[in-house]
Amino acid sequence: MLLGIVSRRLPPGERLPSVRELARRLQIHANTVSAAYQDLAARGWVIQRKGSGVFVRDVGLAGQRGGIGGFVQAWIEAGAAQGFDIAAIGNELARIANQPRDDEYLVIDPDVNLARILATEMAEVLGYEVPHAAFAEAAGRIGEKTALLVLPAQAARAKKEFASARTQLTIVLRSMEDLLAGYQRPDRAVLVGLVTRSESIRKWSSTLLTALGLPEEAVLLRSPDKPQWKRGLAACHFVAADVEAFQELPGDVKGRVMRIVSAEFLKDLQESKRSA
Repeated sequence: MLLGIVSRRLPPGERLPSVRELARRLQIHANTVSAAYQDLAARGWVIQRKGSGVFVRDVGLAGQRGGIGGFVQAWIEAGAAQGFDIAAIGNELARIANQPRDDEYLVIDPDVNLARILATEMAEVLGYEVPHAAFAEAAGRIGEKTALLVLPAQAARAKKEFASARTQLTIVLRSMEDLLAGYQRPDRAVLVGLVTRSESIRKWSSTLLTALGLPEEAVLLRSPDKPQWKRGLAACHFVAADVEAFQELPGDVKGRVMRIVSAEFLKDLQESKRSA
């Protein structure tokens, strides 16, 4: 609310929502809203008119509280009202300032679930969220500084359709040997599970199954988007799941994370951001 007043999104004279209405919107107790309004009034940001409501005061932002200084001061006051001290606010501001813009990287793939999985693996290494999109949605997400991240099979198409992107990087996936590391060919008939929302990963699974010597009927393919997707997983010898689906596995399932982005590529991506 305070930042809205300082930024003039809530101009002088604007009538604020009633206590009851704002409490309903924010799903908090009306007493909390009433206390917030009283605090703003005490600090001169709003005026409470009996019978009429609460209105934004003209606090003369062009003067003492104007410009970037006034905005930052209001931001600090808003944080302090929530119990954050100035040091903590400053540390968080420094952390955010050092992050790259959201439009610097964009992972794209026709399979949006695969794009999200790839972006999640990269985010774990980079330490911040990496945006993703399907090809059909990518055009509206590309800015002047956007670097596209695509799989080799989609590189030519991406270059043709999104020439406005700053650059394009080809994602390197793990080799078959890396994907199978830690998995031993079973010496008896077993049931294994593969959990992912990505249709692409489900298609790749046939190659992995062949390498492990498993027949197709020995594998349960599951997607967390489908009803009763957990059925049968507890009976599996082991369950492989992508980095997102792994977080949703039931506690009684022997799950392993199946990471698909090459460790070398992730390392290079991390190093390129440090040197940028």
